[in-house]
Amino acid sequence: MIKYLLLLFITSSLAYEIKPGSISVSGISSGAHFAAQFHLSHSDKVNGVALIAGGPYYCSYFSITKALYNCMEGMGAVNTEDLVRYTQYLSLSNLIASNQNIEDDHVFLLAGKNDQTVVPAITKSNSEFYTGLGVKEENIKIVDNLNIGHAFPTENYGNPCDTKQASPFINACNYDGAKHILDTFYDLKNKKTKAIAKNLVTFSQQPFSSFNVLLSSLSLGNEGFAYIPTKCQEGEPCSLHISFHGCEMSASTIGDTFVKYAGFNQWAESNDIIILYPQTVKNVMLGNPHGCWDWWGYTGVHFGNRYGLQIQVVNKILEKIIDPEFSLIN
Repeated sequence: MIKYLLLLFITSSLAYEIKPGSISVSGISSGAHFAAQFHLSHSDKVNGVALIAGGPYYCSYFSITKALYNCMEGMGAVNTEDLVRYTQYLSLSNLIASNQNIEDDHVFLLAGKNDQTVVPAITKSNSEFYTGLGVKEENIKIVDNLNIGHAFPTENYGNPCDTKQASPFINACNYDGAKHILDTFYDLKNKKTKAIAKNLVTFSQQPFSSFNVLLSSLSLGNEGFAYIPTKCQEGEPCSLHISFHGCEMSASTIGDTFVKYAGFNQWAESNDIIILYPQTVKNVMLGNPHGCWDWWGYTGVHFGNRYGLQIQVVNKILEKIIDPEFSLIN
């Protein structure tokens, strides 16, 4: 049973020391889009991004129709040059952080050969997008040789690798996706070890909502998860990675399956990396019946920049974690 801890704004002797330049994000499907949005909105803090089955930043153009057809099925061309120009405009307008921050960032892309939900070409178009923004080509890694469907790849947990689309959207592909993602940012030195059950905690996301707005009204869950390695709890310098689940993958739908079995925690424990797992919930009234992260605008026009309501909540959680006088574990 995962230990539940209410996230409190208090000083603790168990505060974390986050290494400078060690914050990265990743996501699958809607989580990939949201990871890109969070990365670019706060590239002054975030130093790398991994995208699995997700198109380039703002390819939905604030339109659910474009999101479904252009950014997933590839039925309309994704103009990366246009998206680069728009991203540069947002940067100059201070709606996102300066694009100059990402020149040395690392980008990991995984496009499944059997993914018919987000066709491989869409995910791979991120390469053109990021190079257009100035990311060095040698810092972009593309994995497009896995016969995986629309799912997160693991060594041996989940559906058969070529399963096109089935809950919990984790496929066993003899490929440790979590390892390759984390190694992109942290150059893993130690082999994975067993994750320690008590180090996986739940916390309340509600204190991070502005003006006491109910998180469910933003399609966000009341609780999130975090894996806090033992050494991080003891005050050793640690890195921080944020993992965004996909549609139909939140705890409200599949429980703790993704946070336990995606594979991040084993590598985190042995390499001193805190893993944060923010959570969404379904909200039919908002037009989000599958619990997706907002990447087409159901929470408003600022969904993809630093003023986006979901982005603000996740950023407040991040800010509190890197606060040297704060701890998730009291």
